[in-house]
Amino acid sequence: MIRKINKNIVYFFVFGLIQLVLGTEVVFAQNKLISSKVTFKIENAGLTVNGSFSGLSTNINFNPEKYATAKIEGTLPVATIKTGNSIRDNHLQKKEYFDAVAYPEIQMVSKFFGKSGNDYKGYFLLTMKGITKDVVIPFTAVNKDENLVLTANFELNRQDFKVGGNSLILDDKVFIIIVLEIAP
Repeated sequence: MIRKINKNIVYFFVFGLIQLVLGTEVVFAQNKLISSKVTFKIENAGLTVNGSFSGLSTNINFNPEKYATAKIEGTLPVATIKTGNSIRDNHLQKKEYFDAVAYPEIQMVSKFFGKSGNDYKGYFLLTMKGITKDVVIPFTAVNKDENLVLTANFELNRQDFKVGGNSLILDDKVFIIIVLEIAP
């Protein structure tokens, strides 16, 4: 007589077997995203344009003491861009900028992490407008009550992702700040 085996038991057995064979740590925990803030600034015609994205969807497994096994994935809907000017926001979603119809999301997936003192570096694959590039993102991890706040400040070249064409008045450099509050 053949018994039905619970799929979860099989999965845990397989992961355990992989762990024994490969000598790796299998991590099942995931952090809960409490809040997120994604902002940017860019120079345009001599003025600083500040903007933000909302609706960040994440899959985070980050423990500062076990950063080598950490994993961070995030997806941002392009349609949520806000710069304080709805005409500009709509223009940024057109083909020559983010092409929100063809590429509705910006995605980041971590490859691995490093640490120097209290600072971390995340090595990510960033996909924007259908173009995937390796990016290194420095960040800090600070305790806040029972939670952890990850804060990243970094710069991208918009031309690397074909966001906007060549311009004499629009800077190529975009400064980005990402703040994530996560619970264990």
